[in-house]
Amino acid sequence: MSDQAQAIKEAVKAAIEEMAGEPVRGGGVVAGNAPATKKLTTMGNSNDQMQALKHWMRTGDEVAAKAVLVEGTNANGGFLVPETYAQQIIDKRDETWIGAKLPMQRYTTQSDIFNIAAQNEKSDFAFVAESGSFNQDEPTFSGVAITLYTASLGMLISNQLLRDQAMDLDGFVAREVGRAYARHLNNFMLVGTGSSQPYGIIPRATVNTETLASTTGVDAADIINMVHKLPAWYADDSASVGWVMRNTTLGAIRALTGNFFSFQATPQGGIDNLYGKPVAVSDKIAAMAASAKSILFGNFNYYAYVENLNLEISRNPYLYQANYQTAIFCTARWGGDVTQADAFVLGSNPAS
Repeated sequence: MSDQAQAIKEAVKAAIEEMAGEPVRGGGVVAGNAPATKKLTTMGNSNDQMQALKHWMRTGDEVAAKAVLVEGTNANGGFLVPETYAQQIIDKRDETWIGAKLPMQRYTTQSDIFNIAAQNEKSDFAFVAESGSFNQDEPTFSGVAITLYTASLGMLISNQLLRDQAMDLDGFVAREVGRAYARHLNNFMLVGTGSSQPYGIIPRATVNTETLASTTGVDAADIINMVHKLPAWYADDSASVGWVMRNTTLGAIRALTGNFFSFQATPQGGIDNLYGKPVAVSDKIAAMAASAKSILFGNFNYYAYVENLNLEISRNPYLYQANYQTAIFCTARWGGDVTQADAFVLGSNPAS
């Protein structure tokens, strides 16, 4: 065989090996460019990501856990949650999260800082004299730099419970994490100070305000005033306009006498509607009391919620081994801020 033919043969062999993989003991190959999802042959697991994660949470078997990784092994014991499991947690969270009721700007990023351009001033036409200079009026902008912060939740679970196959541990953890995350998001999206935490809407909503009827109450005029204090260009986007208040505050409004049709659930189409706009009920906004900021109304599309997709769960079976417990940690990274402060109206009870 000539040198050229031998070179061609070696090149073809190398290409085949690269695609097919190297032979292994007992036959078969370890594929170099095989599909990412492969059947697991240990511990009786399947190639389903959700099942592999559940198995890992119960047993700590890393062979199963590695099947759910998409970015490589985390040497510190952290494992990225597969998409199906992350979606399950989000679904549970969205049952009570105000952002599911009132659509917000939602972004994802892999960065620590997320920048958004916000318009400060608009351009306007003006009349000019014949042969006079044109009216020059450009819009102006400022930047909103949203910092992402890390939120975490740790749970200690007994090893007996982890090994109890009859217990729906996976569903319990998803529900518990989801409820906790909803409470966490509602709190900081409403009242976050921006100091080592995201900015909430209430500290930023300082442009349009309504002083409510009393230190512990509200009247019909307050509700009507708040609706009509929202600038028309924000009110026109009806799909994103709504209310946030406590359920007790909503009950006080429903109990108002006078204009029955404005504040009662019927005939407006549902108990979660007020003056024709949806209501997101949350205990993370203040109850009506002296100086309390107890009612929020506005266009929630002007709150930007930014999250990092790498929701992470890590498992430590050794830290609390003396108590026969396993630690499970959940970490999420997100940030938020108001992009237009005048898109909201804040109702505050007077100090006295």
